Amino acid sequence: MFTNGAAVNVYDVIIPARTIRITFTKEPAELVNDSDVFNTVTGLPSSCEDLIRFGAAYRLVPFFDSARLSGQSAESDVGGANRQPSGASQLSRFLLQMYQVRLAEETKGLQTLFPVRSHYTR
Repeated sequence: MFTNGAAVNVYDVIIPARTIRITFTKEPAELVNDSDVFNTVTGLPSSCEDLIRFGAAYRLVPFFDSARLSGQSAESDVGGANRQPSGASQLSRFLLQMYQVRLAEETKGLQTLFPVRSHYTR
């Protein structure tokens, strides 16, 4: 029994000098400060950082049409006049595709690193 009240029960014969690996899951913590280190604060591997960014970006992009946003100069405003108004939805679809590809890659990588083991419950 640990000080926090958690306990590990092994319902099998324990062989001396054999390693027991315990894996647990928890909700990732949120990034709050600009100085937060991704994998230290969230508990997720650093390879997931771009996955989180793609997921956030594809959800945010449809709410604005990038072709109609004001630019930094008059030239960019004039150049924006001939852009297609559906640019945001196309960009959102592209980002969703990138997100799905990275999600599949990350899933496969984590399953290779941490394969699902058979376990018994009583």
